[in-house]
Amino acid sequence: MLIAYAENSAPFPPNVWDGYLCRLPNEHREQVLRYKFREDAQACLYGKLLLLRCLEELGIGHLRLEDLRYTSHQRPYFNDAAIDFNISHSGKFVVCAAANNIRLGIDIEQIKPVAVTDFKEQFSDDEMRLIQSDDGSFVNFYNLWTKKEALIKADGKGLSIPLKQVSVIGAGGVVGVVGEEHQQRRHQQPVIIENRSWFLTEINISEGYCCHLATSEMITEGLRVRRFMF
Repeated sequence: MLIAYAENSAPFPPNVWDGYLCRLPNEHREQVLRYKFREDAQACLYGKLLLLRCLEELGIGHLRLEDLRYTSHQRPYFNDAAIDFNISHSGKFVVCAAANNIRLGIDIEQIKPVAVTDFKEQFSDDEMRLIQSDDGSFVNFYNLWTKKEALIKADGKGLSIPLKQVSVIGAGGVVGVVGEEHQQRRHQQPVIIENRSWFLTEINISEGYCCHLATSEMITEGLRVRRFMF
């Protein structure tokens, strides 16, 4: 399993931007260019570039963006391979998780002030109490939110699954990352969604961000986290 990430802070020089766009199929190039703001367009482009890097690293570089298909819930997948992948971006980071024979979802969020009461319909009473007990850092909110988002992205049914019914307090393990090294720090407690078990792992990408990975199997080894430069 590979989690690839990149920092989306400085804009690409025009020649580099054009060069990467030319590598994309028309449909994907048009998707990037539909974004109004360059930062969002570049995040979308980074996601595609990271996915291609993941395919290469996992030994299935023969797959192309043209091979992507979409479920009825608009979740992308490759029809002729066991690989699964998921992409997320927030602030200055874009992440792509990919693996063979494991279903997964990933979500990253920049930690910043948010009106937590606007989200009370997405959290249980216990979760709201935990969020409101925070010291004003909003860490509890984003910790729970990225867990829920990663889970529903892994499941693939999106917001048709009520977030309030996805209980995540106490679920998850932590992966500490130094380069490509990782260490499982505590046992992963599963989350059950429609009689299916999912496992959560917190991924430490950068200070000021919260990131969680949801997988259909418990991750005990073989997880790599790599930063890519473009």
